[in-house]
Amino acid sequence: MKLKENSMHLKKRYGVLLVLLVVMGCSQKTPSEYIEEAEQAILKNENDTAVIVLKNALSSEPTNLRARFLLGSVYFKRGNADSAEKELKIALEGGYFKNEVLPLYLGTLDFLQRDDEIVQVVERATGLNSETEAAAQTYKGLALFRKNEVSRAKLAIKRASELAPDSPYSRLGRAHHALRDGEVTDAIIILDELLVDDPDFMEAVLMRGQLAMQEQDYEIAIKTFEKYVGQKPQDAQGNFLLTDALIRAEKYQEAETLLNSLLAKLPNNAKLNEFSGILKFNNNDYAGAKTAMEQSISNGSNSATVRLIAGVASYQENKLEQAHKHLASVQGILPENHPAKRLFAEIQLRLGYSTEAAVTLGNLGNYDLSDVSLFTQAGLDLVKRGDQSNAQKMLDLAKDLDPQSAEEKTRVGTLKLSLNDLSGISDLDEAIELDPKTIRARLVLAQFYIGSNEFDKAIATAKQWVEVAPEEVTAYNLLAEVYELSGNTDLAQQTHEKVLLLSPNNPASLKFMADLAMQDGNNDNALTMLKQAAENNPEYVQGTFDYLMAAKDAGEAEAEEALALMKSVSEADPDNVLKSLNYARGLVVLRQPQLALDILSKITADVDMPMFYWKGQADSLIALNKPNEAVNVYTSWQQLEPQRKEPWLLAIVIYDRLRDMTAALDTVKRALNHHQDDDEFKVMELHYTLLSGNISVAKRLYNNLPVNIQQNNIVKGMRGQLHFAENEFRKALPLLQAHYDESRDGRIALTIADAKAKLNEADSGLKFLEDHLVTVPGDLNVRARLAERIMEASPEKAIIHYEYILQFLPENIIALNNLGWLYGKTGDAQKAVEFAEKAVALRPENPKLLDTLGVALLSNGEKQRALEVSKKAFDIEPSNQVYRVHYEEAQKANQ
Repeated sequence: MKLKENSMHLKKRYGVLLVLLVVMGCSQKTPSEYIEEAEQAILKNENDTAVIVLKNALSSEPTNLRARFLLGSVYFKRGNADSAEKELKIALEGGYFKNEVLPLYLGTLDFLQRDDEIVQVVERATGLNSETEAAAQTYKGLALFRKNEVSRAKLAIKRASELAPDSPYSRLGRAHHALRDGEVTDAIIILDELLVDDPDFMEAVLMRGQLAMQEQDYEIAIKTFEKYVGQKPQDAQGNFLLTDALIRAEKYQEAETLLNSLLAKLPNNAKLNEFSGILKFNNNDYAGAKTAMEQSISNGSNSATVRLIAGVASYQENKLEQAHKHLASVQGILPENHPAKRLFAEIQLRLGYSTEAAVTLGNLGNYDLSDVSLFTQAGLDLVKRGDQSNAQKMLDLAKDLDPQSAEEKTRVGTLKLSLNDLSGISDLDEAIELDPKTIRARLVLAQFYIGSNEFDKAIATAKQWVEVAPEEVTAYNLLAEVYELSGNTDLAQQTHEKVLLLSPNNPASLKFMADLAMQDGNNDNALTMLKQAAENNPEYVQGTFDYLMAAKDAGEAEAEEALALMKSVSEADPDNVLKSLNYARGLVVLRQPQLALDILSKITADVDMPMFYWKGQADSLIALNKPNEAVNVYTSWQQLEPQRKEPWLLAIVIYDRLRDMTAALDTVKRALNHHQDDDEFKVMELHYTLLSGNISVAKRLYNNLPVNIQQNNIVKGMRGQLHFAENEFRKALPLLQAHYDESRDGRIALTIADAKAKLNEADSGLKFLEDHLVTVPGDLNVRARLAERIMEASPEKAIIHYEYILQFLPENIIALNNLGWLYGKTGDAQKAVEFAEKAVALRPENPKLLDTLGVALLSNGEKQRALEVSKKAFDIEPSNQVYRVHYEEAQKANQ
């Protein structure tokens, strides 16, 4: 029953719905009625309603050109140029009244800057009245101006004025003509008069706002653009211009409100992100400004403003490499005295690009006293890199500014002394007179006297400071340091004791007293003082390392406690690179290479990093038996700081240890690309070229060395190697000897022995190698070569050498195998088997080792095993006659 009632209810509902649909269908409007309704909406400026109604009209009659024209005109009025162009083009090509549609269609093309299309449409158009022809010629002129066809453009503008001089289009054209001729005022007058007569001519409104921006009259620009955007809310260009005007007028809140609404629609727009970056920068939101500007760049912007703000914001965020990249791109277009040039120089200095910074500073137009710090810092950095010439230029620029303050004189004096200009002493003295409490000037002056071994003057400087500032601990520390360096330990101790009365936890004084305690054998007391210094001075990272080194000698528990302190200091200040490096250094010392790598891998590489950052990684990788990865560390360093020598030298050392002389030579050559005048690298190139056997190139390299370098004993030895290669052994010996006397180089010792052998003085050569091993007993290479040479004549001596080698290299296969052979030769078959077995265990498929073991086993009476082992050696290399003989001997023994 219920089911039936529901069915009847549904029928009733559907019946009502069908009636409604019929009524609606019967009352549907005609296209003409829709168009009439749309025209009324347009008159009331109800554009959204007009669009909906016109779309309904086109839905019922898609070919209605009047509806197309009206819809296109509404789109154009709202600033939706793309949609307007589509509708107006259909209307025009469909034959709608061209005198109505053409001006609007050309206006959309003008807005879209489709200049070639504008010219083509105008030149094909016929049957136009004078007003429409004037509009067409005006748009043609604007297109030709943009195409830089100025003469044709002016003719088109002139033609428009001739056709309809009072037409708003002709007047707009004349304004553009005046602007193109540089007559901005005339253009403004024309536009102002035009807008009095036709205030809603939006092309004129837009141009008037743009001219106001050009004249920096931002209030008029804002007023004008607000009117434009009010009429054309969908016009992106108008909204962008209004945002720009608000920002330039410093109406940031209004600009931000408008900008946020625009970004919600166009989040990846380059210009909008530029505006966002400007606003964030003005609000000191440097991270946000940097992000916005880089978003603008990634979306195609190459604006100098974008790069400039991105660079300054990156600097504020301490992203110096990124700041350098952004600012470098605008240096060529900035005025000489633009602040960003000075900022760029500072960034270059902080990144270690001192030579480039000197060029930047040298090209500044005018200087003031604020530049003294930049000049002197650049000069000091250049001195560090050995560029005395450019450093002197920086000093000259600083002196020209006639510095007067204590800080400025200190900077200039420091740079002078670094350039061996003793007049810097006077600058420092004057700085001290101006500011008796200055620390830096006194320290620099004292350090200069110390470096010159003028300890009396250094002591006088420190004492004077103590008198002026009796509570200044640094003054006492300086005095104590000078006493210690001058050899007056008692006075140094007395001074440090005074320091500890003033500052009981002073790290320098505690370190000095700890060193004295160690000298007296009181290591426990020394450890206590170093621990006190480390625990109470977490910023003094060297103190925790000193404590670790002492604790390491005291035992594992103490060492772990010291390491834990280093770890806690680092973790308490995770952004402090020096503390992290110090902890990693402790891990390396305590042979925990993987943990050290874990710490170091979290630190971002930068220029002027402490050497341990790189060496710690490389040493840890070597400890993990990853030498190639260690070389890669130094390669990265070379790429970051090619001007530094250390990354090249350390990589060469690894290759040398690996006996990869080809890679070592290649690295030297690449280093010379950056250090063309470096004599050390030139000598190394000669050295590795000699080792490669390329004698002709080595001779040329030697001859190209400066005479004073050729007189160096090491280089003399290389000349001796050249003589050796040319079989001039008698000439080679004294030169090789000069090298050896200075270096005690085992490779040179071997060459001397070889030269003596070539001169029939082999015994003398062997004696020379034996004497070398007395001086350098750890030279295992020479020891192995000597043992090999005396195996036949002096097997007992050879045994001594090989057993010495095994103390350090217990798995050295050559030593093990040769001991197996030597003990067999001397009659100790059991030991022969023992060593030969060890060698075979390391390389079970090596026929040479198997052969030695087979002979030893046979000598020891183990016939069956001797046969098996000898057979295996022979089977692996059946062409070897020695193995054949030994195998046959084993066969006979087993018959």
